[in-house]
Amino acid sequence: MADFKGRYWLVFDQQKAREPILCSLARNFLQVTFNLRHASVSDGMGVIALELEGDRSDVKKAVAWLESNGIQVDPVELQTIEG
Repeated sequence: MADFKGRYWLVFDQQKAREPILCSLARNFLQVTFNLRHASVSDGMGVIALELEGDRSDVKKAVAWLESNGIQVDPVELQTIEG
């Protein structure tokens, strides 16, 4: 049962924009669900607002995995994507 929901900005370079990061996240962390809230990819970089839900320890592992794969992960202020 999910006990934690966190919202994060994922920031990545052009190289990472060509990789199936969210697909790999879903395959590697079956116990964590995600909701894509916003995405923007340009020539030089990409930004995704992503909501992760699951056990707190599983979400932390998913965030650590993203970071270990070269993705900058920052917490989102709720009003930034809710409004």
